[in-house]
Amino acid sequence: MQAATLFTLAIITATTMGASPAAATTAAATATTMPQPLTATTDNQSVNVLIGWEPTEIEPGVDTEFTLDFQDPSSGDSIPHVNYNFEIIDQNGNPVESMTDLHTHSGSDEQTVTFDNPGSFNLVATIIGTGIDPPFDTTQSGTAQTVIPVGQQLAGATGGNNTAGTTTSSPETGMIELSPEPVYQERQIRESRTAINQTHFQVAVSGNGTLTLPNTTETISTTSTGSVLSALDGTATGKEVITTEDGSESATATTYGIARLEARRGIMIALVDTNSTGILAPLDGMILAGQIEYPPEETHSIIMLWEWQSGVPLPPPLPPTAMEEPPLMNTTTTTNATTADTNATTAATEEEGGGEEEEQQQQTTPTIPPNPLFE
Repeated sequence: MQAATLFTLAIITATTMGASPAAATTAAATATTMPQPLTATTDNQSVNVLIGWEPTEIEPGVDTEFTLDFQDPSSGDSIPHVNYNFEIIDQNGNPVESMTDLHTHSGSDEQTVTFDNPGSFNLVATIIGTGIDPPFDTTQSGTAQTVIPVGQQLAGATGGNNTAGTTTSSPETGMIELSPEPVYQERQIRESRTAINQTHFQVAVSGNGTLTLPNTTETISTTSTGSVLSALDGTATGKEVITTEDGSESATATTYGIARLEARRGIMIALVDTNSTGILAPLDGMILAGQIEYPPEETHSIIMLWEWQSGVPLPPPLPPTAMEEPPLMNTTTTTNATTADTNATTAATEEEGGGEEEEQQQQTTPTIPPNPLFE
């Protein structure tokens, strides 16, 4: 992906961005426990891949056993005889592990990986098709991926009260509290890019994702379309319309963010608005925060967003005070009275000869001073 579009719509905080070696060592001392299993949906929404691992706190140099369960999104049943590729890719797009032509009879499988360094890694499962012998049935094929933290604290990863980059969750510490699990995950594709000037581009995007609202376990499949104003310095702002798979409900996310282009990742905030009264109603007014990752293919990005839970509610509106202006009806009555007095004065002047009519009108018409806000 070009530098101008390296940041589209995304969110999450990553402590490895710009971390010095000393900071990386400190992060490694605070291992991450993410909620399991994670659900990664293929780009065509045909398969849910439930991903877990042991030990739950992934450390460099220690064998980590990943479990993958391939499920039908509509029924939740395991899909038998899945043929797939399994990859682990680092933040620079380099493969850490690559296994091809794998097969699981039951729909569940295990793979062991040893990480040499701490950081955030992409786990990518590419489903080739189902069946025992080729040609395989490609009805349930596609690519599912998610971010795996190794030897570092990741936002939204410590259970009940999460903070960004720390295990301390008290609001008094000034840390950012996020929901225990991601609210929104999406695979986003760049549809087009139009240059506005030498530094800014308008980018059209679309995507497929899943919503898991706080305090629920139901996964809602979604599609999205949006537009992003992207700059060469890695900043971006945009709007994205997220729609349920059946098209019955939608929500709009207004996003602001910044990316570290050389690291192929960025952070952002998003404000969600919806007039839905159905399953998307809890999203109205929700603020999200999270991370975007850019795999080596350079044509799409992976988004993971959590709910910001350390916000302070707005105070209630103040009651009316005596300093407020009088009601509109009183003003209208006063105006009518003034008009009547002016008419009476004008009539009297006309009876006296009418020579000073214009002067009298000027004296009864107030002079309105200019408003500097509109000059």
